[in-house]
Amino acid sequence: MLSYLYTFDYVPASEVKIHPVLLHARVYIIADEFDIPALKMLAKEKFKRIVETDWNNESFSLAVKEIYELLPKDRGLRDVVVQVAREHVKALRDRGDFNAMLKEKPEFTVDLLDKVLNVEATREDEVEKSDADAWDQKWMKGKKPQVRSYCIDCSSMEAAICEDCANVRYHVTSALD
Repeated sequence: MLSYLYTFDYVPASEVKIHPVLLHARVYIIADEFDIPALKMLAKEKFKRIVETDWNNESFSLAVKEIYELLPKDRGLRDVVVQVAREHVKALRDRGDFNAMLKEKPEFTVDLLDKVLNVEATREDEVEKSDADAWDQKWMKGKKPQVRSYCIDCSSMEAAICEDCANVRYHVTSALD
């Protein structure tokens, strides 16, 4: 950490025998403890870079444990590990250390499940939206859209606010030739 304060970067000492995933997670945790936001950002970026390719090992599970134990309110690295785990959940489920960690850290398990379900829901919404868009394009083909305002209470179509009942108008798009 002292080196960072002079150089605004950190490099592990050659005698340090720690996996880079754990190293960057621990630097982030220390930066959080000592309230050094720039070091936290740097550690997060280094962690992200390494974990994108080096996730299939025990160090990833250990890092998740430490992140969830030592950073109870900080989402910085939590969001990163949840995203990586979501992207590789099938391969990670084959790892005993990852399965054990899922049981030890139910908060991570819930975050991962939320992410997986949210992604699935988003995909379903995209499919439904793309189907609806395709139908709209087919239906509107060759027609000019027209927006009309009407009052749902008295069906008046005169002004933006109905003069008869003072309700705000609703807009409907229809296709006209």
